[in-house]
Amino acid sequence: MYVVMQIGTRQYIASEGNTIDIDKIDKDPGEAVTFDNILLINSKDKITLGKPHIEGAKVEATVETHLRDKKVLAFRYKNKTRSGTKRGHRQHKTKILINKINIGQKKTIKKSTENK
Repeated sequence: MYVVMQIGTRQYIASEGNTIDIDKIDKDPGEAVTFDNILLINSKDKITLGKPHIEGAKVEATVETHLRDKKVLAFRYKNKTRSGTKRGHRQHKTKILINKINIGQKKTIKKSTENK
């Protein structure tokens, strides 16, 4: 079973027991985190789509470490003058471990059989 969840402006595929790198969140290592913006659930040949999110579905995870991504280089060059500017950037990331995926139960509405 896996889910597609939205954290900030990015979407991640998660399944139980996996670790994923997400944009930095303000939690200490070892703390529990719950994500409730679940867009899709795929379990046993059944796919559930949200409109836009699935109500009641949650992903429980723990923060493992904070780290920095690989360096991305940006080079700006001006022709004819042979000058350029080189800049580098390393994005801050958080590594989380997916502990549990709660699908959320559908609410059933019982019809009243009383006659008024």
